[in-house]
Amino acid sequence: ERLGAGLNRLTWLKQRKIGKNPEAFTQAFRAGQIGVRGNLTEEQRREQSEALIKLALDLDPDNPEVQNIAGGLNITWKEYDQAEKHLIRAVTLDKDSAWCNHNIARFLLEIREDPARALPYARHAMEIYESQGKKQNSKSVTRVVASCLLELGELDEAEKPARGFLELSRKR
Repeated sequence: ERLGAGLNRLTWLKQRKIGKNPEAFTQAFRAGQIGVRGNLTEEQRREQSEALIKLALDLDPDNPEVQNIAGGLNITWKEYDQAEKHLIRAVTLDKDSAWCNHNIARFLLEIREDPARALPYARHAMEIYESQGKKQNSKSVTRVVASCLLELGELDEAEKPARGFLELSRKR
């Protein structure tokens, strides 16, 4: 019951970002929560999450938030090809979402081990956070930018984001 009330509030708060069908975002959010939490067995969590995310994708396949959550669940289940498909779709649907850009950047860096592909997404996410005055939110993505540059051998260029990450970490 508490989850339902929280979802109703979240739906109201996210009204502008949830796309054509508020129920799609609600089901995707529930799928994400069940997929990683709860008193259920791993098999039960996956079964329930799969059903909810399928419903959410059927209700609003062009919702970047739903696509992003679907990608995150696929990562949890180690279905990396599906995860990449959903994360790329999410950022294609909303190129100016820091969250979508950050998630695909982390996936490409950490799972695909492809810093060259990850870097443009990470940089764009960092720019979005900074343009919104949410510098503290950019801590994780700043780390991704620095990591990409280091792995690409761009040591001089990596220094600024690395220092930025350390500075943001100290402020916490």
